[in-house]
Amino acid sequence: MNNFTQMSFSSSGIFSRLFLFVIGFGVVSTCLAEGHADLQITNIVQSPGNPVTPGDTVSYTLTIQNSSTGTIAALGVILIASADEGRTVGPFSSATPDCSSADLGAAFCPTISAGQSTQYTFTWQPPEGQHNIVFTTDCEGNCSGGSSQSITTNVIQTSPTVDQVKTISGNLQRGTSGATLEPFVINALDTAGDPVEGVSIDWEILPTNGGTLLQLTTRTDANGQSSNTLTLETSDRLVVKATVNPNNTPGNSQEGGNNLSAVHLNGPASVAFVVNGGIAEQPGFSRNQRSVAKAMDSMCIALAELGEGRSAEQNDLWRTCQRLAADEQVWIYWPTKK
Repeated sequence: MNNFTQMSFSSSGIFSRLFLFVIGFGVVSTCLAEGHADLQITNIVQSPGNPVTPGDTVSYTLTIQNSSTGTIAALGVILIASADEGRTVGPFSSATPDCSSADLGAAFCPTISAGQSTQYTFTWQPPEGQHNIVFTTDCEGNCSGGSSQSITTNVIQTSPTVDQVKTISGNLQRGTSGATLEPFVINALDTAGDPVEGVSIDWEILPTNGGTLLQLTTRTDANGQSSNTLTLETSDRLVVKATVNPNNTPGNSQEGGNNLSAVHLNGPASVAFVVNGGIAEQPGFSRNQRSVAKAMDSMCIALAELGEGRSAEQNDLWRTCQRLAADEQVWIYWPTKK
């Protein structure tokens, strides 16, 4: 429930004490305040609550009480206006069958018997921004007047939330210094698995001197995809990391775009691409096979670092490492020391 403020006034009739100035969809009301009002707006419930997403239909349910102790039946009109000078609200539709729609800021509703209360609901689609809305009741007959209540509706463009980033292509490439690799392509998805457009993606190389990225920051397209390319400055193993920018600040290689924030629920979502990886980083291994592959990687790296100091037995093992590296089905590279 949103907070609202209350004002009251008295009236001896809709047309004798209330003047409506209709400008577009806005209504300005004037009245003379005197005494306690019989017709009170006791509550306003806004649904959905703040913040509201642009395009949402918002409903306002008013509870109106006729506090008269006599037998007077009251209520003739409910006025809807902006509390901000020069601004308008609406048009409003009535969700209560017995009330007319407030197309021009005034809805005519049936009477409420003395001592009774009734609820009336009005809806509209507010544009982006803050809207301070005033609902005013006026009675007819011998009642002592109506009252006003105000409520604030905040319409905000909410930010998409990236739940995960997936690799589409470009992982497990290999190349030598000076080579430009195929694009690294990622896909940013929300919690429902749908693509998120306009997300800022930061790219980095580990180690940082391993090459040059075409762009430091990219943005996802309508399919939630974004890509980047790398020119190698080494033949050693490296990692290219793509991370959702939690602040959505543009990098120095790309400006503009839909600057929507996209923050993972448990921190920025990211994904890594391996370049010139070892045997253990290839896909399709069982747990035991990967354990053996890790041991092979460690052994081949150690043999590469020995260079010409390898023994005859170590050279036999080193040739096995080289055969594995030359196998096009196993993308693998160990630095060679001469």
